[in-house]
Amino acid sequence: MMMSQKTLKEAIGENLRARKITFTLAILALCLHPMLFADIPSPLTTDDTLVAIPVLRISTRSTDNAYTVSYQINLENVESGKTYPLNFDVGSSNDYEFVRGLPPGQYIVRDYASYGLINSPNRPLSVQKPLVLEKGKMSLLPIKAISIIFTRNRDNRALYSIDFDEYDERQKNRMIEILSKSKNFAKWTH
Repeated sequence: MMMSQKTLKEAIGENLRARKITFTLAILALCLHPMLFADIPSPLTTDDTLVAIPVLRISTRSTDNAYTVSYQINLENVESGKTYPLNFDVGSSNDYEFVRGLPPGQYIVRDYASYGLINSPNRPLSVQKPLVLEKGKMSLLPIKAISIIFTRNRDNRALYSIDFDEYDERQKNRMIEILSKSKNFAKWTH
């Protein structure tokens, strides 16, 4: 009995140490990470909308790239009250995921859930800024997804964590500057 309690305490301690390490890695990566992204898709029509979802993916080993988790963020249209899902994957090396075709309007970010590799119930998100979609324009989701995979060497088990964080105006301007280097950026009015 004492052995199992000691093992549990050791596991909890390892988990806390892993969380501290992953948090430190996340902060460093936010400052040093070069932005990579799949090219921005072209608009299909002049009424098309595009949401760019900033994704920061941090892993402790290159073999962690085998993990892909799918997410759904639910947006509520302020005018109609209708809920629209934003489905995207975290697992590639892309720092942006793109979702097109939502109706123009103002949206509130409500909650998210994961599915696929990890299934979770909807979890609320407290986001202060709304998402505003306009015809023919690309908009940044007002939060960035931060995905962390930490693999322990002893048993090769992975700890997976996702968090969503609002960004400030300086970070937004930097993201737009990086996205502006895409050949399709100019096709979306701003």
